[in-house]
Amino acid sequence: MRKTALLVTALIILLLAITCSYDPVRKVRDPYFQNIIVVGIDGGGSLFDNGDAVTDEFNDFFSTNGNIFYNYKCETPSISAQNWGAYLHGLTPEKLEVNNLKIASVRFTDTFHPSVFQVIHDAAPDFTLASICHWTPINYGLIETSAGVYKDNDIRFRFETYTDHEVRDHVVEYVDANMPTLLFVHLDDVDETGHSKGYGSPEHLEAIRMNQDLILDMFAGYDPDTTLFIVVTDHGGTPDGEHGGDTEPEMRITLAIRGKGLNISAFDGFEYHPRDLAPIILTALGIEVPSYMDGHCPEGLFTTI
Repeated sequence: MRKTALLVTALIILLLAITCSYDPVRKVRDPYFQNIIVVGIDGGGSLFDNGDAVTDEFNDFFSTNGNIFYNYKCETPSISAQNWGAYLHGLTPEKLEVNNLKIASVRFTDTFHPSVFQVIHDAAPDFTLASICHWTPINYGLIETSAGVYKDNDIRFRFETYTDHEVRDHVVEYVDANMPTLLFVHLDDVDETGHSKGYGSPEHLEAIRMNQDLILDMFAGYDPDTTLFIVVTDHGGTPDGEHGGDTEPEMRITLAIRGKGLNISAFDGFEYHPRDLAPIILTALGIEVPSYMDGHCPEGLFTTI
C-alpha cells in the first residue's frame, strides 16, 4: 500500500512537471548569425539625454549595418530586475514577477516562463551560451542552472563582484578561448555613478563614455560579417540619483543594433520594449519564439540577409 502511494505521488509530481512547462519550440532554419553578443548598460537611459553622451567611435560602429535608437521606453517600473528580466525572458514584469531582492536570493525555476537561454538550450543544445555580469543577481536569479550557460559570476546575495573594466577583461579572455553562440554581458558602473553623483551629472556622463570604450574592446574579438551586436540599457534616472518612477528621464532607454544585412527599416513604426529582445535573439538564431513570450521581433528585420 505504501509503495502504491509513493508511486502515485511520483506520477503526480511528474505530471505537474510536464504540465507546468512551456510548449517546446524548435529550430526552424539556419541561424542568420554565427554569434550574438548583447551588452547591457545599467542606468544608461537614453545615453543620456537623447544620445548626448555617445562617443564618435561608438556611433561610427553602429552606423555600419545598424542604428542607435534613443527614444524607446523601459518596462514599468523603471527598476533593474524587472527590466533585465523582461530582456532575458520576453515577458512583462507583471507576468515574470521578479524584483531586485528576489533575484539576488532565489534561483529562477519557473519552467512555464523560461529564459531565452533555456529556450535556446532546449531547441539547439549544441549552441554555446554565456553570461558575464557585474551585477550578480542576473546570473543567480534570472538564468536557470539547467540552461547550459557559462555564468561568471553566479553568487547568492553578492551584488558587486567586478568593476566594468574587469568584466571587459573576463569577456575578452572568454571570447578568445570559446567564441560562444550567445553572450550576454552586464555593466554596472554607470548605474552606481548615477546613484551616487546623479543621473546626467558630469561623472555619470563620463562613466557612460567609458562603458562605450569597454564595449568596443569586447566587440573587437568578433567578426562583423557573422555577428549580431546589440547594446541595451534598462532605465535612466533623475538628477538626485533616483529611478523607479515613470518620468521621462527614468523611463527612456537605448537600443543599439548592428548586423550585416539587417533591415533596420523594420523598426519604423515598431514600438520596441525590453520584452522584445528575447524574440529578436531567437529569430536571429533561427529558433521559434515561444507562445508565452509577450515580446515580438520586428517583422522583416532579418529577411534581407
